[in-house]
Amino acid sequence: MYDFTGSIGFTSKNATYIIGAQDPGYARGTGLKTRAAFEEALQDVKKKYLGDHPNILLCQRLL
Repeated sequence: MYDFTGSIGFTSKNATYIIGAQDPGYARGTGLKTRAAFEEALQDVKKKYLGDHPNILLCQRLL
């Protein structure tokens, strides 16, 4: 059985970003990418993974 909060991000992904982390070192240590703002993360995703028309799953306040 998967933990819903982590299974989507870790089982089927190109990358998982944490936006505005208070201590980004912990997130990076678990293999996540950190960015200060959503716009910054979106530009990175478009450039590295998805092109000009990305499909994005955004989970606000999941926990």
